[in-house]
Amino acid sequence: MTPEELSHYHEHGYVVQQALFSKDEIQVWLDRLGAFIRGEAPKSEGMLIMRDVMIAKGVVEAAKRGWKPISGNFLLPQWVKTHWPGYVKGCEEAGFTADTQDWRVAKSIFVADDAATARAYAKGKDGPYYHYYEQLMHKLIKGGRAKLFKYDQNEPDDAVGVDRSIDDLVISGTVNDVVDQILAYREFIGDFGTLLYAGHDWRDKPLARRSMELLAEKVMPAVNAAIGQPAAAE
Repeated sequence: MTPEELSHYHEHGYVVQQALFSKDEIQVWLDRLGAFIRGEAPKSEGMLIMRDVMIAKGVVEAAKRGWKPISGNFLLPQWVKTHWPGYVKGCEEAGFTADTQDWRVAKSIFVADDAATARAYAKGKDGPYYHYYEQLMHKLIKGGRAKLFKYDQNEPDDAVGVDRSIDDLVISGTVNDVVDQILAYREFIGDFGTLLYAGHDWRDKPLARRSMELLAEKVMPAVNAAIGQPAAAE
């Protein structure tokens, strides 16, 4: 990478480089991906295939192929709760053993040193979390998937709003607040193997870094101690 690209990477966490591979080279990998998806290509030794899932039916089909589930961070707890029974069902049908350690659950999380900062950054309308859900919900609702954000499927689409969904889907607060919310979430959906920290724009780099530090150094040790096992966070 050039010095400018390297600087951009360190500042923003990514860099875009165009035309690194020819279309023919890319097509080889697209064809191989398609073969995995269709079950035509055997997995290499040590290969782990994961699938992000939204509905229980998708979990069942993934499990039958030996794939491990990732529950999306934009799903209401009531939908995430259905994923484990679906995974068990798929494993049983395919002759696999279901293990909660194989279940990965993604969440939008923000930890701050004080509650006011956490509230402003994670749930304020000018914050990156609000922007993420505003854009995501607009696309999903426009595509006919408003039900993902509904408490009851009889609710009209216009009952679904970003402010309500932010409160439903984002875990935020001080260390103690976030520990309590993660434990309550786990209590509701059931045991799982790995908590995935969903990435969002670093609108404020120091705050974003501090959130990850607090999660790793304070929150997860407290969560692990509370549940009595070395659950993982990534």
